[in-house]
Amino acid sequence: MKVAIYSRKSTFTGKGDSVENQIQMCKDYMQNFKNKSKESYEFLIYEDEGFSGGNTNRPQFKKLLKDIKSKKFKILICYRLDRISRNVSDFSNILETLQMYDIDFISIKEEFDTGTPMGRAMIYIASVFAQFERETIAERVRDNMIELAKSGRWLGGTPPLGYESKTVKYMDENLNERSLTKLSENQEELNLVKLIFDKYLELKSLSNLEAYMLANYYKTRRGSNFDKTSLKRILTNTVYVKSSDEIFSYLAEQNITVVGIPDNVHGILTYNKLKSNYTRDGNFSRSFRDTKDWIAAISKHKGIIEPKDWLMVQSIREVNKDKFAVSSRSHNALLTGIIRCKKCGSKLRIVHGVVSKKTGKRHFYYTCSLKKDSKGSRCDNKNGKVELIDKIVVNAIKELGENKLNLINKLEKQLKETSKEFHEVNEKENIDHLIEQKKKQVNNLLDKISLDPDLSDLIIPKLKDLKNELKELTDSSLKHKDDLNNLKAEEINLSFIKSLLNKCSLIDSLEHDEIRELIRGLTEEIRWDGETKDLEIDTVGSRDSKKRRELMEPVDEKILCLSDSGTCMRHSNAIIKDVFVDMKPNMVKELNKSLPENTIGEKIRKVRKMNDLECSEFCKIIKCMKKTLWLWEFDRIIPHPNSIKKICDNFNVELEYFDYYYKWYFSDYEKAFLKWKTKNNFSYEQCALRLNTYASTLSSFVHKKYKPSYEFYMNLKENGII
Repeated sequence: MKVAIYSRKSTFTGKGDSVENQIQMCKDYMQNFKNKSKESYEFLIYEDEGFSGGNTNRPQFKKLLKDIKSKKFKILICYRLDRISRNVSDFSNILETLQMYDIDFISIKEEFDTGTPMGRAMIYIASVFAQFERETIAERVRDNMIELAKSGRWLGGTPPLGYESKTVKYMDENLNERSLTKLSENQEELNLVKLIFDKYLELKSLSNLEAYMLANYYKTRRGSNFDKTSLKRILTNTVYVKSSDEIFSYLAEQNITVVGIPDNVHGILTYNKLKSNYTRDGNFSRSFRDTKDWIAAISKHKGIIEPKDWLMVQSIREVNKDKFAVSSRSHNALLTGIIRCKKCGSKLRIVHGVVSKKTGKRHFYYTCSLKKDSKGSRCDNKNGKVELIDKIVVNAIKELGENKLNLINKLEKQLKETSKEFHEVNEKENIDHLIEQKKKQVNNLLDKISLDPDLSDLIIPKLKDLKNELKELTDSSLKHKDDLNNLKAEEINLSFIKSLLNKCSLIDSLEHDEIRELIRGLTEEIRWDGETKDLEIDTVGSRDSKKRRELMEPVDEKILCLSDSGTCMRHSNAIIKDVFVDMKPNMVKELNKSLPENTIGEKIRKVRKMNDLECSEFCKIIKCMKKTLWLWEFDRIIPHPNSIKKICDNFNVELEYFDYYYKWYFSDYEKAFLKWKTKNNFSYEQCALRLNTYASTLSSFVHKKYKPSYEFYMNLKENGII
């Protein structure tokens, strides 16, 4: 009989309820308690380590559900009920699925067996209590945080403008030293906050206040311009107002719970405003709670805004809230987000003109965003009609396509020069050879110390110097790898540009979004000069372009043809797609098979391409960001083993395919280290010197308190330990 064993553990630890122990207990239970007829069992093992039981988005659990529907086994057994799920709804659905396919379920710890009616009833009851316990713990943690909040202390996060977080020591009633965090004043920033409140009371408009801040070059803490959102956040924050009965009454009217006694001195902190909304796939978003759940408590810092002024600000905001209607966005401008102001470099946005009495048509104009926000004080570039500017750019793209050979020759020449320069530098420095020499010198010195420890005082300073030299060489080696990746990316980018140029002659027949992407792909920057009515267009490969394009947003995937992803040579962080390569599925499959797989990044890309996945689709499955995937695929960063394991679990790939490090990461190779240590009669300190690490790190590694990094693994490998 086939029996499925499911084991799960939320974190990687060395405690007794590890997945291996859970599996063994399940096997023992089946052999000793269920095997009355002495039949043989075939066990199917499903292991999820490092995944929460709060949702069902677990690789092996998904495989288990698939196998249930295929009726691959007759019994499902687990060590404890919450290994399957901590959510009552999820567990009920799973139990119904098992019953539908006539599969029994056993939980060892609770001694439940769905082979009996009592067992089925008890399992439902236990799952209810499991969820109750989980929610109780979460509620207890939240209540503790709320009680701390009521004391007026700062509970963490980014301090508001004008304040910094500061830890203060104090003695409690039992004369034990305690600490709490409070807000301390930053007088320069507080002066700016006072100015913002004063100016809003004077101007009575967020738009006018924004224009004033821009006109006078005031900046946020991070050096950005103030906008309406950041100004509104300051004006509505109770942290700045002095606590008073009037303020407490206002907050109470908003259904906010208020705590403390107003003293017209200290400010007010608000807590419990946001909540996390978890979805069944494990993702979450944040949203505001209902105001009845908010807590406003008198803080330990001093307020700076008088209560009557703060209340007046809120009153003006309420009056202005519904004053202006939101304009319609019915334009079809091609260059939004692409075209910039010639005078100040800001992006141009669309403004609506009046409806023409002759034609009944509304005209749209490109206008400088800084000019509009500052009401003309920071820039006075004249507007340009959208229809005329778009037409000029489209004609320029057509002309570019007609003369495409000149542009291609220019780009190929630039690429050839870059490639030649890279290879000349690489041959001249020969960094990898120097690194090997330095490592040999380090090993020789370590051998001398192991033979004669009395020489350590003389040798250790030399070792430190060599270590610094090795670090410099390693940094140079990494830079060379980055340069090589950039070179490869430019080669991919050149083929992308060629395919775009082939589309230029068909621009009149393309969809609106396709034309936008064609313009974005073939231009570095477009600038509008309202005074001279000139439109400056920098095409790809322009060396004199001072500004660089921002990250491209992909067009709708429905109009994309699958091709390779590359790096835009005019912006190191831009990820682009060849949207116009027309390839048959069989050709794409054969090309994907021939993709290189020499590095971890190349292997990740090949797995993605062989599964016919776009970057966004792959990231959704693995749960990573697009930029992270790009850094992996171009070997800018080494993926964490847990990420590699997710890839392997989801796409049926062996860990060894990526690197034996990833296999060993989930294995016990501390024994190999101890064997090497004993064989050479090394102390932990001597091992640390040889492996370029700390003795405490090695001790933690042996006792399974530390999972090794890739560099640590490479050190073990280079020293022949594994």
